[in-house]
Amino acid sequence: MTTAQVIAVPGVAPLGAFSGPFSGSVNAAAIDNTFAIDLRDLTFAMSQGYVPVYRDSRWHSATPTPAAASVGGIVNSVALANGALTIAANPDAMRQVFMRVDPGTTAITAGVCTVTYAANDGTAPQVDVLSLATPLSTILSTNLTKGVLTVASAAVTGLVGGTTPKIQLGTTAALAVPLPPGSVDVTILKEITDGSDNSATLGTLNNAGIWTPHTVPNATHTFGVAYSTLAP
Repeated sequence: MTTAQVIAVPGVAPLGAFSGPFSGSVNAAAIDNTFAIDLRDLTFAMSQGYVPVYRDSRWHSATPTPAAASVGGIVNSVALANGALTIAANPDAMRQVFMRVDPGTTAITAGVCTVTYAANDGTAPQVDVLSLATPLSTILSTNLTKGVLTVASAAVTGLVGGTTPKIQLGTTAALAVPLPPGSVDVTILKEITDGSDNSATLGTLNNAGIWTPHTVPNATHTFGVAYSTLAP
């Protein structure tokens, strides 16, 4: 049987099982929620809300030499209050960005920080709405959902609580790679560090394209990674 690989469009087609005239009942693959169906069912599957997925191999170099993680590199530590935050700088490379909140000695019970940015899957704008709620004297650290190229804006609304609270946006030690929208089963294949093959001790790469190299960025190392994606 010649097969085709499809994935369900969320909210349109069932995510767990496919049933077709030639394929019969097919369960989703555990690793990526795709379905291997009889090729003769492809047109039928598309009419039911499934779309074909294709395997692609890519290469990405982090340019030039990514800096070490920086807690306040994007938004410096400032008083947490409703309103727009000042973007001090953008990431030096495509990488993971996070929000850090210090509530002080009183809990923050409500409020969000809305971050608008260009993401590594081509979404621009990508809008993440991050909850600010955190218990008293407890640091809150929340990663953005995708890799970040540039941050367009960050704004706080609905803040309730906190005692002289503070907020920062910074970068983690993780980088990011370009991905097609809707990628699943993103797999790291090869990693180059400082021009040498590091494939015996690979870093990690997830479906959001967040790449944690085996060697921590520190403004001197160079990085390259080969990876595969499965995407509509």
